[in-house]
Amino acid sequence: MAELEFRQRWYEAHRKRFLADEEKLNEINNNYAGFEASAPEALELLAGLRRTGDLDTFIEEIRKWAVKPGTLAFNGHSGQMMLNQLVKHADDSKRLTRILAESLSEPGSDQDAVSKIAALVTYVQEVKVGSHPAPGHVPFLCSYFWALANRQRWPLIWPSGASYIEYSTGESWPEDQAEKYGLFLQRIKELTDNPVEFEKIASWWHDRQPVFLDEVLADRVVLGLDDKGATHSKREANARALVSIAKFWGDQLVETVSTALDRKMIVSKPPLNWTATYPRADLWVDWNAKETSGLGFRVWVNDRGAAVVLRPGLVREGWWDEVAPILEAADNSGCRVLGGLESRIGDDVGFYGHRGEFVYGRWFDRQEFADVDLAVAVVETAKQLKPLFDEMLALATGLPDVAQEVPDDNPFKSLVDEWLAVTDYPNQWHKDCVAQRERFAELLAPDRISIDDWPEIRRIWTTKEAGGAGAMGTLNKALKDADESEIHRFLEIVRYLCWGDDPDVERIRRVLEDDEMGFKGLGETLVMKFLWLTHPEFYGRLYKYWDDNGKQAVLKRLNIEEPNGSRAEKQYESSRLLNELTEPFFPGDTMAQTEFLYWVLRRSEEPEHGVPEAGESDTDNGTDPLEELADELLIERGFLDDVVALLKDKGQVIFYGPPGTGKTYLARKLAAALTADSSCRALVQFHPSSSYEDFFEGYRPEADDGDMTYQLTLGPLALIAERAESAPGRPHVMIIDEINRANLPKVLGELLFLLEYRDEAIQTLYRPEEEFVLSPNLWFIGTMNTADRSIALVDAALRRRFHFIPFFPNRKPIAGLLDRWLEANDQPAWVGELVAQVNDELKDALGGDDLLIGPSHFMKSGLDSEAVRRIWEYNIEPFIEDQFFGDPAEIERFRFNNVYQRYRSYSGQDELEAIQEQLGATEPSDESEVSQASQDIGAE
Repeated sequence: MAELEFRQRWYEAHRKRFLADEEKLNEINNNYAGFEASAPEALELLAGLRRTGDLDTFIEEIRKWAVKPGTLAFNGHSGQMMLNQLVKHADDSKRLTRILAESLSEPGSDQDAVSKIAALVTYVQEVKVGSHPAPGHVPFLCSYFWALANRQRWPLIWPSGASYIEYSTGESWPEDQAEKYGLFLQRIKELTDNPVEFEKIASWWHDRQPVFLDEVLADRVVLGLDDKGATHSKREANARALVSIAKFWGDQLVETVSTALDRKMIVSKPPLNWTATYPRADLWVDWNAKETSGLGFRVWVNDRGAAVVLRPGLVREGWWDEVAPILEAADNSGCRVLGGLESRIGDDVGFYGHRGEFVYGRWFDRQEFADVDLAVAVVETAKQLKPLFDEMLALATGLPDVAQEVPDDNPFKSLVDEWLAVTDYPNQWHKDCVAQRERFAELLAPDRISIDDWPEIRRIWTTKEAGGAGAMGTLNKALKDADESEIHRFLEIVRYLCWGDDPDVERIRRVLEDDEMGFKGLGETLVMKFLWLTHPEFYGRLYKYWDDNGKQAVLKRLNIEEPNGSRAEKQYESSRLLNELTEPFFPGDTMAQTEFLYWVLRRSEEPEHGVPEAGESDTDNGTDPLEELADELLIERGFLDDVVALLKDKGQVIFYGPPGTGKTYLARKLAAALTADSSCRALVQFHPSSSYEDFFEGYRPEADDGDMTYQLTLGPLALIAERAESAPGRPHVMIIDEINRANLPKVLGELLFLLEYRDEAIQTLYRPEEEFVLSPNLWFIGTMNTADRSIALVDAALRRRFHFIPFFPNRKPIAGLLDRWLEANDQPAWVGELVAQVNDELKDALGGDDLLIGPSHFMKSGLDSEAVRRIWEYNIEPFIEDQFFGDPAEIERFRFNNVYQRYRSYSGQDELEAIQEQLGATEPSDESEVSQASQDIGAE
C-alpha cells in the first residue's frame, strides 16, 4: 500500500469525525460563510489598488474592512499588522505598491503562486528592521487574498492546516516561505479535491485535538514489517508518520494521565528507527513516572491491534523477575498480561520490544478500533491500575543501603562516617537527580537513541537535570545550524560513545580527538556526563579532570597518585580509582560516591592545585578552556581562536568599541582561560595621570630608621614580566583597561620598542646598566571605548604594534549576543528587538556605529518594561544626552517613552490593541484561528 493511500485514509478518518461533530461543524461553516460574504469588498479594494496605485487608501480601507464581522482573523499579526508594518518600513512606496498589487492578486498557476510569495519575501528581507516585518507572515497574507478570489483553488495557509499536515505525515516544512506554500498546495491536492473542506477539517482538528484509533494505523505496521516488499524510503516515510502520531497522542493526554495517577508523568515517544538501518514499524507512546526509567503507561499499536497497558519498563537488572509475579497475580477487569513471541509471561499479541518484555492492561483487536474511544480508554485504564502502578513505583524507587560493612582499618572509613553524620544524603535533590538520570538513560538506550527524542535529549546539556555539564554555547550553536543529517551524526557519535564495541578509553579518545567521531562543542565534560548517565555503575558525576572540583583535585586531596597517559586514559583510570575507593562504602550508588568526594574537597581548605611545569601550556593538559569560555559567553569559538592567533602573532591586541559591549569582561575571562594560575595574570586601568613609574617601575620614598630613602619599586608590568621570563612557554596576560585614556608615549616610554621587538634587550630608564627583555610569552590585551574622544589620540606607532579587534553591537562577535543571552536566560525577546531598533536609529543619526548601545546594560534577570525603563533612564539617557549635546529634539527623540512607543508601533502592538478594542464592539472572529493566525507560521 502506498504512503499516499495511508495519508488519504487517515485524512478520511478525521473527516468522518468532523462531519459527525455537528456543533463544531456548524460553528466552522458559519465562520466560512462570513468569509465568503466579505470577499467582494476586499477584492474591490485590491482592484482599486491596482488601478490607482493609492496605497494609503488601500491600507485604510482594508483596516476598516478587517474589523467587520466575517473577515475571519485577518486582523492579526499575519494579516492587517503585516500590511501596516510593510507600509511603515517602505523605502519606496511606489515599489511596495507594485509588489503588493502583484503578490496579492490571484496567481495563474502553482508556480506563479510560489513566485509571488518569493517576490514579497525578498522585499520584506530588504526593508525589515530587527524582527519586523517578518518574512514568515508572507504566505498567510498572500494566500488570504488568493482565497478571497478563488476559494476552491487556493487554500489559505492557516497555522492549523500546516500543523495538521506535519502531524499526519511527520514531515517538516522547508525554511523557504515560497517553497513552503508550494509544498502545502501539493500535500492538500494529494488528500482531497476540496481545499475548503480541508481547511475546515484542520480547524476542527486543531480545536478538538482528537485521539483515536483507526485500522489504517495497523496497516501501516504491516507495511513497516514488510522489509522485502517495501523499499527503505517507503518504510522510513511510514515510520515518520507513526512517530508523529505517537507524539501527538502523548502531548494531548499527558495532563489527563497525570491527573488520573496523581503525579507528574513524562511523555516518551518512539525513535524513528528500530536499528540504524531499519525504520520503526509499530506505534507506541509512553507516559512515564519521572522517578524511574520506563515505568508507566503505554498505548501500543501493532498489526494485530492495540493495547492500553501498564508497562514495567526496565528499571534495573532482575527487575522483570521482581514484577512478573505481581502482574501474574493482578486481578483487574478486562486486563491481562500481554507480550510478544519471546516474552517470558503473558499472551502473545505480537509486540516487538525488549527481548522478553511484557505489559499488563487492555487489548483491542484491530476490528474493534472503530468502537474504541482511545482517550477515554487511556484515562480509565490509568485510574483502574493506579494501585498496581503505585506498588511497582515504590518497589522501583527503593534506594540501596548507603552504609555497608567495611573493615575498620580502611583509611577512608572515618571520612565516610563523618560525611554520613553531617549530611542528609539522600535528600530530595539526590532522589530527583537519580530519577532524572534514569529518565535520560532510557533516552540513551542503544535501541532508543533517535532524532525523534531530540528535544528531550538536548535537555541533557541545556538544563541542570541530573547535574549540569556547564555552558555549551559552542555545541548549541553548532547544533542550531546543523541540518538533520548532522544531528543524526551527532546522535550516532553519542551511541558509539555510550555503547560502542571499542574499550572505554578508545571510545572516549576517539570522540574527543578523532575528527571522524568528534563533533564541534562536544567536549570532555559532556562526554563524561553521557557515560555517567548510561554506566552509573562505574562512572560518577565528577565530569571534569582538570578543575577545582575535578578528579585531579580529588586524587591530590586523598593523596592518591595521579594516573599517567592521555586525557582519555586519565579520565578512565581516575574514574576506576575513585570507584574502587568508594564502592565498598556506597555499593552501586555513584551519586553517593560523587557527593562524598565533593564533600572531601570542601571539608577543609583546598590544597594548591598543581600547575603546569615551565614550558608547558595550561591547555596541554587536555582541557579545552576556550570551548568552555565560548559556551559561557555565548560567542563563537572561532572568534576566540582568532584572538589567540592574533596574540601569538604580535603579542598584543586591543578590544575597541562602545561602552557596554563586554570588552573588559571578555578580556578577563580570556586571560583566565589562557592561564589558570592567577599569578600569571594582571590587570591595570589607565587614566590621564598614569605614568611610567606607576606602570613599569620607579623610585618610591621609604622611611628607614627615621631617614627618607628612595627605592626602585617594580610596577605591575615589571612584576609580571619577571614571572613570564621565569616560566618561558607558559602564557602570561596583562590587561590594560581603557588604554587610550593615558598619555601612552609617556607611560610606555622605551617599552613601545619592545612591544614590536620581543626577545631584544634594551636599557630601561631606571636600570641603564641592566638589560630588559619582554618575553614572547607575555601577552597584552588593551581595551578602548570608542565613545571616549581620546581614542583619536592613539598614535600610528601604537596602532602598528597592536591588532585592533572591534566590539560593536551590530558586528560579530557582539551582534546578536543580547538576543542569545535573553533566550538562554528566559528573558523577554522584545528587549533585544528594542535595542536593535534604537541602534539602527543611532547609527543613522550619528553617522556611524562607534556610539551604539552595548548589550551588557540589559543582560540582567527580571526584565520587564519597568526594569528596562530604569536601565534606560539612568544608564542610556545620560549617554544619549552627551552625544546629542545642544540638540534637545534628538535627546527627546531617544527618551525611553518615545523609544518604547516607536517600538510598539514598528512591531504592530499599537494597531493590534486598537483592533482588539474595536473588535470588542463587533462580532468576534473565530477565536481559535485569530489566536493561531497571530502566530508566525514560519521562521521569522
